[in-house]
Amino acid sequence: QNQENAVGNSFLTGIGNNLASIFAGLAIIPTVFALTPDFGAAMGMLKAGNQGLAFISLPKLFAQMPAGIFFVSVFFLALFFAAMSSLISMFELASRVLIDFGLTRKKAVLWIGGITFLLGTPSALSLTFFDNQDWVWGLGLLLSGFFFIFIVNRIGPETFLNRWVLTSKAKKRSIVMFKVLFRLLMPLQFLLMIGWWFFQSVQWNPKTWWQPFRTFSLGTVILQWLAVIFVGIWAANKFDRWLRKQLTKTKVLDEIR
Repeated sequence: QNQENAVGNSFLTGIGNNLASIFAGLAIIPTVFALTPDFGAAMGMLKAGNQGLAFISLPKLFAQMPAGIFFVSVFFLALFFAAMSSLISMFELASRVLIDFGLTRKKAVLWIGGITFLLGTPSALSLTFFDNQDWVWGLGLLLSGFFFIFIVNRIGPETFLNRWVLTSKAKKRSIVMFKVLFRLLMPLQFLLMIGWWFFQSVQWNPKTWWQPFRTFSLGTVILQWLAVIFVGIWAANKFDRWLRKQLTKTKVLDEIR
């Protein structure tokens, strides 16, 4: 059994990410209001979106500071390393899946790199497409979390903890706490968060929220989620049939031997 502290690592990751976001907000938002001429201009910068704020507004603000060129260089260097660190972890996770199927690490990385390039090209060429994907799959993180909660509840929180999480025999208090989390609090959190974002989408687009080809509509979220779920179910069924055939062949060979 893996001796890493999965609960502790997850806690530190979540706390570290949220603290970084809070500190960034405390640094950026007051700076925008302090270095812009009036309230309207400041709100215009904040409404420019993530891309406008990061690549247009903030560099202009840094230019007004002493040693602004140095600080803007450090800012974009930090942004680059933040993106690279996330990309490396995602590459490693996807590559490990292909390696488990028998591919060499080199081939696995090349496959994942090629697929990532093809899927990422439209977002690189179109900011509208990028915004759409950011909206759909940003909410998709909530959906993936819900699937994880569903799987844990399906196999049982106690089984999940004893087999894959806890490094020692589970204490009764830990089991009770995780049962409350997975069976009540986390599903409730998902419903509240996804409900709020869906409500916001309808509020933003009261007449076009259902249209699947609008950038920030609820319709585009549902359509793309259903498409990926359908492909995932199809791929899972094909993999299940392939795996059963492989197991049958192995069993036959063992009987022959």
